[in-house]
Amino acid sequence: MATAPRDHDLTVPLSRAIDAYNGGWRTVDEELYALCRRRNGPRDFADAYAKVAVIGRVYAAGVARSWNGSGDAETETAKVLADAEVAELIQDRLQRIGDHPFDRCRARQIVELHGHVTRAISRRSGNVFLTSFVSKYLHFHCPIVPIYDSNAQSAVGLSSNAEGSTVSAKN
Repeated sequence: MATAPRDHDLTVPLSRAIDAYNGGWRTVDEELYALCRRRNGPRDFADAYAKVAVIGRVYAAGVARSWNGSGDAETETAKVLADAEVAELIQDRLQRIGDHPFDRCRARQIVELHGHVTRAISRRSGNVFLTSFVSKYLHFHCPIVPIYDSNAQSAVGLSSNAEGSTVSAKN
């Protein structure tokens, strides 16, 4: 369960994280946003494969490392994402989400979409949930979707314990 640090001002750590981002990852992310705009055929396997391979590898999202299913991890993940039902769901939901500012309603919609996509991939991955990858894939199609990974956790002073739940670094 996520807990916010008590009596901890996040202004300084967030400012440092923003500076670090602007000094390095910003340029990489701009290229990934451009890739997702250029390769935007939601049902096109080649477009999905390019995005899975590049986003997954650049962000070391564990697509191949975590795979327990049969076949090539990137190929099978791209097949799921290019599947008509999944592709239409992603396209429709991201369009609705992206038309609004981030709020509780958008957060709920993002979590629901993330769950649908993660579960769809898990059916081919040997029940592996590619949580981090899916957040990145959705983010580069719609920047309002937050990225969930260890970099995001450490940027706000949170870390994961052995059970995978998020805890305050100052507990």
